[in-house]
Amino acid sequence: MDPVLMGVVIGALLSFLSSFLLDYFRGRREDRALERQAADDKRKERLALQESRYSDRKAAYLRFEQQVDKRFSRAARDEAEGEPSPADRGAEGWELSVVEEELLEVQLLSGAEAKGAAEDVADALHKFVLEYDGAGLREARERFRAAVRRELGVDEASPPGATNRPAPELSRGELRPDASPAQISKGQ
Repeated sequence: MDPVLMGVVIGALLSFLSSFLLDYFRGRREDRALERQAADDKRKERLALQESRYSDRKAAYLRFEQQVDKRFSRAARDEAEGEPSPADRGAEGWELSVVEEELLEVQLLSGAEAKGAAEDVADALHKFVLEYDGAGLREARERFRAAVRRELGVDEASPPGATNRPAPELSRGELRPDASPAQISKGQ
């Protein structure tokens, strides 16, 4: 066989082999990049879902607390102004069903501790409105706030990994019904 022809054949084979290997490894690299991208997309979706759930819980807790506070403040104001007590007037006009609706949302979105604390608050509010016995309401509200802070990761005593991100402090003292979400996240 002619050495020139042999060189041409070997060169062609080496060229074909190198092209094949380059294409093969390029394809593998692209496949790995696509797999990484799919994993990143899945992780981003999961984080977005967690963020949405976190925001939903925080909003539900705040709405529930606002509804309870609205009724409690109204009764305290009425008492200070010499109006008949809620127990004397009955449950009409107190819109306790609104509190029950907010409680249902809290029950659906929260963990066991916050759920139980919210139920205790609702029970204490009913007792306050119907019997004008507010002895347990303040304590129930404090337990609810503490449970919410732990669940949202605001409290330093929260277990590690309680939330998907560090949560802003809800307030410097109590949750305020007139605070906007931006004010709450800034701790105002």
